[in-house]
Amino acid sequence: MTTEKLNPTPAMIALRSFFQENGIETKIYVGSFPTKAGDEYIRLMANGNIRDFNMYAVQVVLLSISVKNLSDGTQNIPKLTALFNRIAELLNPSVELEGYIFQIRKGGAVSETSSFHSGYTTKSINLQVFIY
Repeated sequence: MTTEKLNPTPAMIALRSFFQENGIETKIYVGSFPTKAGDEYIRLMANGNIRDFNMYAVQVVLLSISVKNLSDGTQNIPKLTALFNRIAELLNPSVELEGYIFQIRKGGAVSETSSFHSGYTTKSINLQVFIY
C-alpha cells in the first residue's frame, strides 16, 4: 500500500466509475455538492479518518442519494428506494476495484432526511473501504 492510496478520493472515483459502468445513470459527485442538481444525484464523501493497520487501511465513505421531491412537496420514496436498492445490490456482499474493497458497513446506520429548503429527500449510508 502506498501513501497515495491513503487519499480517499481515488477510491471514491473508482467507485463512481463502477456504478456508472453498471448502469447507474444518476450524476455522482465525489466530495463536493452539486452546483446544478437535477432530479437526483449521488454524493460520495470521506467520513472520518483513515485507520492504518500496516498491511491495509480502512476508510469510511458516506454515500448519499438525493431525489427531488414531487411537485406537491411530497417525497419521491419509490424513486429513492429503487436507486438505493440498486446500489445495495451492486455492493452485496462487497466489490473489489483497483486495490480497494467496498462494502456496506455492518451496523452503518441508514438515515433518511427531507429538506423543504432544498426540495430533496436524501438517504445516506456508510460504506467501509479496505485499502491494500
